Amino acid sequence: MRPCVIAIDATVVSPTLPSYISETLKGNLFDDAAEIKNANHLQGCNERERGFLPIAFNVHGGVGPDIARQWLHSIFAASFVRERMMGRSGVDTARRRELFMQSLHAVSTKGTDMMLSYCLSPNSSSRDTNPRARAYPARG
Repeated sequence: MRPCVIAIDATVVSPTLPSYISETLKGNLFDDAAEIKNANHLQGCNERERGFLPIAFNVHGGVGPDIARQWLHSIFAASFVRERMMGRSGVDTARRRELFMQSLHAVSTKGTDMMLSYCLSPNSSSRDTNPRARAYPARG
């Protein structure tokens, strides 16, 4: 039996942008983002016998679609059960899960900040092919 390999594709969406507003009002923002990711990558992952999980973060802290949220929470299931079997409340695992989710939001926020800085910079017209190089200059 082959080990389970899962490809994860994360994206950041802003529910207040004109391109997302109609899906936001319908409550489909995360599902719409996942459909786009699935259309681009699901078939290729199936052909390579890999799982695929699209995850969308919105700039206000939400995570979706539901399957992505469930998967993120499932990472901590065994820890919670172990903690409860030891007679504890599960609060330690809940705190670790909360810190993990906060870290994911911080990373997505930093990525959004980098993207906006790149797109709004005066030099963006030259379309640097490596915006991370500008965001993190070499130290010497």
